[in-house]
Amino acid sequence: MLLSKKLISGLVIGIVSVISIYSIMYSSNEQVIAQENSPASIHIDKAQVAQWIKQQGKEKEYFLDKLTYKFVDLDEDNDLELVASATGGTHLGSFFIFDKQKEGFKLIAEKYWHVSDENFNKLASNELIPYETKNNKRLFETIEDTGGSGVHVENIHLWYLDNGKFVEAWEANLKTLTSFENIYSATIATYHLNDDRLFYFSNSYTHPEEDTKTTPQFTQKTSIFRFDGIKFIAETP
Repeated sequence: MLLSKKLISGLVIGIVSVISIYSIMYSSNEQVIAQENSPASIHIDKAQVAQWIKQQGKEKEYFLDKLTYKFVDLDEDNDLELVASATGGTHLGSFFIFDKQKEGFKLIAEKYWHVSDENFNKLASNELIPYETKNNKRLFETIEDTGGSGVHVENIHLWYLDNGKFVEAWEANLKTLTSFENIYSATIATYHLNDDRLFYFSNSYTHPEEDTKTTPQFTQKTSIFRFDGIKFIAETP
């Protein structure tokens, strides 16, 4: 039996209408989900973060004038974590991680690390691609500035979150610069991750500050660490 052109046109319009409605509903759902998982949808200000630090932190008093915070995806759940940094003096500071749990944002890590704005922004950057171990631990890097009079030190910390808990997998020195009794010393290091092994390379030298003729004394060291499922353990002394 042949269908009339009018009936066919009606069927086509009806099908197109259903598809359009479904597409609108689907797009709307995607937008809601995206909004729920975006930092913009979490209405938290600096005063609220400072209040959580004071309520849940270890110390009685905090210097939070230079408090900064970001929402970052640190694990595999659907919620963003809150990372915060508060720097005080040249080498004074605190680093915090809050995990969103049933009762709200809970402080799960508090470290006495001075984290520069540059290093903090790297952690909070969407361009950061953390190394993932074979047992699916996502390793993040935080560099701590420390030291004292005539000493500048940069230490690196590799860490991850495991079921709402903070785990530090490895720490080491990246840079140490010292000047004492006219002797200048420097240690510069780097590392590389591959196949759950960590290769650490360190170069050091010393020389008199005003002596340009004496050849500096150099020391080189390489260490290898293996991830045991929780932390990196030394394979070499």
